[in-house]
Amino acid sequence: MDKIYLTLGSKNYLLKLADQIDDRDVQLVSKPGQSQFGIISKKKLAKSISPIEFDLESQINGPDSHAQLVAFYYFVGEDKQADIAKKTLLFNQNSLTESGISGAAWLREHKDLRRYVFKAEFEDAASYQHFNHSKIMASLTANFYSSFNVIYAKGFDED
Repeated sequence: MDKIYLTLGSKNYLLKLADQIDDRDVQLVSKPGQSQFGIISKKKLAKSISPIEFDLESQINGPDSHAQLVAFYYFVGEDKQADIAKKTLLFNQNSLTESGISGAAWLREHKDLRRYVFKAEFEDAASYQHFNHSKIMASLTANFYSSFNVIYAKGFDED
């Protein structure tokens, strides 16, 4: 099973870390309006760091280089609920694209927390807002005990 890592840290630390790696298959992200920065990667970037580790259970739509926002939707629940949600997303693949999602994956946080994660990439804030009010999103949140999301912008904010 593939993994995705989210490494959080200061802007300077992450830029130095990104410069040290040969693999350019990383996404630099920042939380809008705050000084939280991160790198999304398919490999651990350094032995000394402990990133948030996700198991990639299903690639729904391939990642898009034009996407400007990356959202992680966290859902807390049981495996049965997660299976229903994953099938819902796969069944509604075309609707996801119509909602403005350009890249999507169903993940599970690599801990014993029963936190499932839907990673979605959006071209703009309007697409993000449209999806958050969609029937698909309402269906997903109705199946779980609780849910929350975190949104990041691609690339680092200017100083």
